[in-house]
Amino acid sequence: MNPKDALIQVIENDEKTKRFKELDAIIETHPTLYKDYENLKLLQQKMVRAKANKKNLTDEEKTYNNALDALMNHPLMSEYLDLIESINEDIKWVTETIESSINHILGAIHDNDE
Repeated sequence: MNPKDALIQVIENDEKTKRFKELDAIIETHPTLYKDYENLKLLQQKMVRAKANKKNLTDEEKTYNNALDALMNHPLMSEYLDLIESINEDIKWVTETIESSINHILGAIHDNDE
């Protein structure tokens, strides 16, 4: 098995990934949670655009935070959003580890060329 396939297998077998998939399936079929989550993502996009355009974020932030608080009051959504954050942190760590390893190898190659 090549390293990429091994990494994919580890991620797919991770308990957080499995639970995320379970919750995702439940949320997608829920009458209101999926719509509320999609709305939250749209509000987040508006907030990011306002920040990029250096606009006053007060209204966008308030609207987003109210929608986020409402979703976090639902146990499934709270767990789902926590898992998204945790999985994203894991992905960031993996990416940084790979980048660091590549940079180390490239540095060693460069040092040998001199």
